Amino acid sequence: MKIISYKEGDNYLDGQNYFLPIYTLLILTLLPMKLFTGIELSVDFVVPFSELKLMNKHLEGIKWTRPESYHITTYYLGETSPLLLNNLLKKIEKVASRNKSISLDFKKFGFSPGKNPSMLWAYFKLNFEFQKLCNEISTAADCCMPSRFKPVPHISIARLKKPHRFYQPIFDVEIPKKLTAKKVHLWQSKIGGRYDVLQSFNLVG
Repeated sequence: MKIISYKEGDNYLDGQNYFLPIYTLLILTLLPMKLFTGIELSVDFVVPFSELKLMNKHLEGIKWTRPESYHITTYYLGETSPLLLNNLLKKIEKVASRNKSISLDFKKFGFSPGKNPSMLWAYFKLNFEFQKLCNEISTAADCCMPSRFKPVPHISIARLKKPHRFYQPIFDVEIPKKLTAKKVHLWQSKIGGRYDVLQSFNLVG
């Protein structure tokens, strides 16, 4: 990036040159990043979930997840300093290099979480491989995961703007029985519900 002197009244964007004060660049560099790790969906799952949205377009007060944002979280890291990013990437790479590809069985659709759900989820069955990957990422990132904690592998299909009792979604879509993932990704959560992949890591096998 080419830094050019900035004075009041200059345009921030002029061709390929960015007019940004040095202190602004420093602030942007130090701002925490909302990070999480997870696995993405194969096309054979994206298609039926997209069909589910069309099938239920008559329902009001639902914010559907964009297909490019479908994922299953393995661990939510939360706000992380960019200064720690390089070390974090190395740790996740080591975890990925000793964990096998993930295979999850589809379970059901349902409202979640708790007694006053605000989301529509696609649930998958928890297995040893997924649990192991989640735990090792947590440990590598120096997070504290309770010993009794069990992750709930799921995909957030939609967010509800009304209490769930107002909705009776149609789930008449054919879902593959098994989801297979050969990579784990580090995502950054951006404003507006967009997720950007910062780095991808190959799992074994």
